[in-house]
Amino acid sequence: MRQRADDRLDTTVGRQPLAELPNDLIAVGETAAREFTRGTKKLKEQIEPMAHGLAEAKRRYPANIAFGAWVDSSAYAEVSHQDRAALIKLGENWDDEIAARFAELDSYSPELIVRKLFYDNRKTEEEGDDEDDDSGSEFYGSERITRANEAWDTIDPRLVKSLIAAIPALTARMVWEPSAGCGLMLDQLKAAGVAVCAGTDIAPRREDIAQLDLLTATEMFPGTDAIITNPPWGRLAAAFVRKTLELAEQRKALVAMLLPLPWIAGRKIADMTGSPSFDVLIVPRYRARWMTPEEEAELAASMAADGKTWSPAPKMNHVWLVWDFARDPDLLPGIRFVDAPPEDAAIDDDEIEEAAE
Repeated sequence: MRQRADDRLDTTVGRQPLAELPNDLIAVGETAAREFTRGTKKLKEQIEPMAHGLAEAKRRYPANIAFGAWVDSSAYAEVSHQDRAALIKLGENWDDEIAARFAELDSYSPELIVRKLFYDNRKTEEEGDDEDDDSGSEFYGSERITRANEAWDTIDPRLVKSLIAAIPALTARMVWEPSAGCGLMLDQLKAAGVAVCAGTDIAPRREDIAQLDLLTATEMFPGTDAIITNPPWGRLAAAFVRKTLELAEQRKALVAMLLPLPWIAGRKIADMTGSPSFDVLIVPRYRARWMTPEEEAELAASMAADGKTWSPAPKMNHVWLVWDFARDPDLLPGIRFVDAPPEDAAIDDDEIEEAAE
């Protein structure tokens, strides 16, 4: 018989009153939450203790006001509201079957994990599996919604062009692209004259891209002296960037990461942006596009099927952060602004939006 979380978290039968009980589940959960928000350890390992700890806290403080006050003073305060709700659901329903299915997932997002464990499976049972569907729409349809900001393909080639324009010497580097996805940035780098020796991804979507979880890597690919990529955004970004810097330092290599502009202001990544190896911030003077009109239409249809309304998100400014472990550590980092390539700058993004209104 499966042992449910409700049984394990029972605080009323044959035990001390809650007020007198040192609660190990909550303490362990808060420790995991601190590691999760720092992004310094394998994030998935923190999910289960976080879920059990938060579910136990919810039982201990059943009143919403009391629970909210506890959360605000706990290590869970820096976990997003959506992730906290997902953790509670996961902790309250944890059993052997959930544990086995959870172990098979490669996601680090509590919200995504709960969607896959409790909702996607139900939808599949209702609609039936279509094993013959090879249309490739899974990522750009409803699956793209669930992946949220963890994986977005670099469909706007101006971003790579801007990087090379700012650092032309990159064409003399031997590059590893560790978050290659479907290969768009890999192709853009090659088109710009950069030698890409290796393309990998935790879930590759092209035959010439090897399967590899960067967070498990112990060294850079042989023969490479630079890592250039558009990493997963959101919760995983800090851990991903930190790992690339760890690998690059071993080889005195260069790292170029494409990230949303607000990311650079995070205090939890201050050790990376304040590192002696941090070389330059490259700021494109335009807002990149992340979805084609066809993808937006497909996403709108997918959300409509779930009773939701699609509102196109505003374009976002992105920047390239570049670290060089061979640089003079006494030099201050620089900042370079780059305009859109001439062939792509005929119509500004703002003008496109005004024309559409």
